[in-house]
Amino acid sequence: MRMPDGRQIDDINDFFEPGETLEEQLDDDALMRDLEWQVEVLGHRQMSREQRAWSDAESEAEEIGLDEPTPDMIAGYLRMYEAWELDEVPG
Repeated sequence: MRMPDGRQIDDINDFFEPGETLEEQLDDDALMRDLEWQVEVLGHRQMSREQRAWSDAESEAEEIGLDEPTPDMIAGYLRMYEAWELDEVPG
């Protein structure tokens, strides 16, 4: 594929600086964070909406020092995931 600036793109590494690969341009920490994020996203896709809402509300509760999430926390995550599934912005 030829880009508007004339560059030929045959490989993902062609999107980066000439002669450098993605790995050469990003440090190991950036690549590891990206991989961790992908693992989290894939894990969430395997969970039901209710499981994801409970899990995220539970994490939030731990962060603020609660033993368990409040019903409002869980409901907030449920609304957010429902909106995402409908491709809407949560309100």
